[in-house]
Amino acid sequence: MALAPVGVRAGAQTPTIVGVVRDSAGAPIASAEVSVMGRRASSDSLGRFYLSLPAADTMTISVRRLGYESVSFRVTAKDIASNSIDVVMHRVAIALDPVSVSGMEDRARTPIRGFDDRRHRGLGVFITREEIERRNTSLLTDVLRQSRGVVMRGSQVRFTNYQARNCGPMVWLDGNAAPGLDLSAVSAGDVEGIELYQSIATTPGEFRRGNQQSECGTIVIWTKRPILEVKRKP
Repeated sequence: MALAPVGVRAGAQTPTIVGVVRDSAGAPIASAEVSVMGRRASSDSLGRFYLSLPAADTMTISVRRLGYESVSFRVTAKDIASNSIDVVMHRVAIALDPVSVSGMEDRARTPIRGFDDRRHRGLGVFITREEIERRNTSLLTDVLRQSRGVVMRGSQVRFTNYQARNCGPMVWLDGNAAPGLDLSAVSAGDVEGIELYQSIATTPGEFRRGNQQSECGTIVIWTKRPILEVKRKP
């Protein structure tokens, strides 16, 4: 994080934090969630954000974006009264199986096809892209909070069957097990679909491989991506 002399938006009645979110190479990061004392904003396509300033001498600014390490730092109101904030985020490397892309294809030939098939068979609870957009929030945890059979403990997601136990669901991201994934760091705008299975008995076999399973249910998240035909290398 760095403070650069740009200043608060001129003419604004309420002091405003002005800043830019970028990666370590200097490229802007869009749709990053910036929060200060319960107030939130998202960066635009140029990485810029504007957020009204809380009435406090010091405050903690948190920045989150799927695929990047979260950033959190403290500043004083005096520091940002005449400066803008330059936030640098570093990518989180996720090891995936090797793939080769051979050309454009339709949705039916990609991993999201399984989402469609299971939804048509009526297994679990499904949240589509259209439903996420109707809920009008950038927070995935807010989407889950409004879903049938889900309760929230702070930022932790629990199924109602297990709310009396300290037992969280197993999380999968784009077909890969992601135990411990911070769902509050996932932007709802990046998600294409969500599957919710409230017990191991109702969880499809592909999400119970080896020890990657939970007796307290399963959450499967599919992010938006280009529709490609993907062939795994031998």
